[in-house]
Amino acid sequence: MKDKEKTTEQLLNELIELRRQVAEIEAADTIEVNTRKLTEDAVEEARKYSENIVETVREPLVVLDTDLKIISANSSFYRTFKVAPENTVGQFLYDLGNRQWDIPKLRILLEEILPKKTEVLDFEVEHKFLTIGRHTMLLNARRIIRESGRSHLILLAIEDITMRRRAEEKLKKLADELARSNAELEHFAYLASHDLKAPLLAIGSALRLFQRRYQGKLDAEADRFISDAIKGAIRMEKLISDILAYSHAGKQGKTFEPTDCSEALDISLANLKDAVESSEAEIIRDPLPKVMADPIQMVQLFQNLIGNALKLHGEERPRIHISAKQMGKEWVFSVRDNGIGIPHEQTKKIFEIFQRLHGDKYPGSGIGLAICKKIVERHGGRIWVESEIGKGSTFYFTIPELTREKLSSLET
Repeated sequence: MKDKEKTTEQLLNELIELRRQVAEIEAADTIEVNTRKLTEDAVEEARKYSENIVETVREPLVVLDTDLKIISANSSFYRTFKVAPENTVGQFLYDLGNRQWDIPKLRILLEEILPKKTEVLDFEVEHKFLTIGRHTMLLNARRIIRESGRSHLILLAIEDITMRRRAEEKLKKLADELARSNAELEHFAYLASHDLKAPLLAIGSALRLFQRRYQGKLDAEADRFISDAIKGAIRMEKLISDILAYSHAGKQGKTFEPTDCSEALDISLANLKDAVESSEAEIIRDPLPKVMADPIQMVQLFQNLIGNALKLHGEERPRIHISAKQMGKEWVFSVRDNGIGIPHEQTKKIFEIFQRLHGDKYPGSGIGLAICKKIVERHGGRIWVESEIGKGSTFYFTIPELTREKLSSLET
């Protein structure tokens, strides 16, 4: 393997071993005359190879003695911190660059932590350097100890993570702003929907009262107008209720708990009893697992998917099959129907709010599947559909498995 193909970790380990061997040879009290020349050649060769390793490492690298004086550094160190070799080698580390390296956290690393350990990894330091300004550095320090134990060297690798930290801070700020915006939007949707519901109920009640009193007393066209107005009020009321449900779906609901999905399915089918009976639907169900979930939202999830299948059926009576299988660390649930199917190009859009692919031909507000998506994502899963026109659809969603360890800890 060529040096440039080796990882930084491998190169540093080689460098540590070479430095240790050189230090041991130099510290030997006596060297036989006839082997001195061979020893000096070996030391020189090891030094050259170690210098090549130092230069191969991309990160700034500096070697210190026990007094924290700089023995050597690589070109990346000089380039990063804008210092010259003649003003670096032999200098006390803290004095480097008009004492810009006199950093309290660096002192703690080298004088308090490292003496007690062989290595210290990922020690973060933020400091304003005179030559390059404020930077965040990740330090990895290792001691190269001689077998005699009389002295040691310190290998200090430095990674500039300033841009990474800035990107993380920017991402966090954007995430916070997005969360705040979503919260405000959900709050607005809740208030708007809640405030609209009261006057709409009053309008609906007045229309129904008007219909009871004047049905048949006016002409047929007037009766049709009143009937259409009542149907519009009912649709509007359902739409407002669905918007409220959507605004709540992504929020923190009940705390997740071990939830028997078979029981959640029982409740959802009980809620859909009238629709199942009126459509003469055939419901096939396999055993379903327990998962960590919000039990109320699991009922809503099954209810929306099955209700969708009951509405969008063809000439045949609905046949719906609910099943689940474990794949890795998650359960994959499926709700398969024999309905009208969905065009392939629409299979992603149907999970967006207010998407109604069939217009007014089938009832619905276009929010049910968007609610399903929010519920599944809140549980750390994903949802998708596979469909073919005229041959039905299968909706899939995943929920992380409930481990035995988790269940045991909850039961105790």
